[in-house]
Amino acid sequence: MLVHRADLSAVERHHFEEAIRASGRDPRGFSAESFETTLVDSGAVLRRVHVVATSGAAAQYEASGGADWTGKFARHLASGIFG
Repeated sequence: MLVHRADLSAVERHHFEEAIRASGRDPRGFSAESFETTLVDSGAVLRRVHVVATSGAAAQYEASGGADWTGKFARHLASGIFG
């Protein structure tokens, strides 16, 4: 299984930055990277997004099959996981 970086869609990037702004924070304090792999046997694409804050906090989100990772990220922001 080969894992590679993949681009965030414009919609994902928008929702990611919108969630950060809604929490009163600056999007420059966060970065998000997408990683994916294709399962050879089934052709299914597995995808995860890693988010890191300049505070050092980090989280990983399931993003396969259109999973709402930005919603989970927004809930983590609201609950204080990122400080």
